[in-house]
Amino acid sequence: MVFGMFMSILDIQIVSASLSDIQAGLSASSTEVSWVQTAYLIAEVIAIPLSGFLSRAFGTRNLFAISAAGFTFASLLCGFATSSEEMILWRAIQGFLGAGMIPTVFASAYTVFPRSKFYIVGPIIGLVATLAPTIGPTVGGYITDAMSWHWLFFINVLPGLGITIVPASLSRLPLEGVTYRPLRGRPAIKVPLNLACRRDERSAGTGLLYRSARECCGAEHPDR
Repeated sequence: MVFGMFMSILDIQIVSASLSDIQAGLSASSTEVSWVQTAYLIAEVIAIPLSGFLSRAFGTRNLFAISAAGFTFASLLCGFATSSEEMILWRAIQGFLGAGMIPTVFASAYTVFPRSKFYIVGPIIGLVATLAPTIGPTVGGYITDAMSWHWLFFINVLPGLGITIVPASLSRLPLEGVTYRPLRGRPAIKVPLNLACRRDERSAGTGLLYRSARECCGAEHPDR
């Protein structure tokens, strides 16, 4: 999942380093080619705040798999684009769908790992997020010179398939001692609770998080 976030951030920089080649290949004006990058960024900024709602609706794992699959398919379409209008459209879709991979990585990390490991997990994810824009221009320039600008997008396909299949194929691990009930007559939305909440429910912060999750998701604890 962290690699998916890495790909989503990296794609911003590898494309920006080769906009002149994309402009020549699509016979686009300088204004049109600037929208290739702007459309991606605007769509990404719009989608990231929505990821919380979508994660509660579909589940964090499912949202990540959908985002990875959409990002991969949009990358393929970007590589086959023959006009600036097509490229801008596919880039906007790519940014919107790929943006869901970024916050879901942090949500999954803080759900899976205990509180004692947060100070290690957070910096590692942040390091990966920082590494992507650092090496992006170099990687983008090398790919364009060695092959063509089309491969800036085709290179996402095989890794994208991997990060789509692996999280989607992982079995759901139920939390021990936690059951779910329908929420006001509707099917329960099963959102895994932070494991730390079960270990330290009586602290102010984790207790509030636990109670909020129980009220929203319909989870009940046998000790409560």
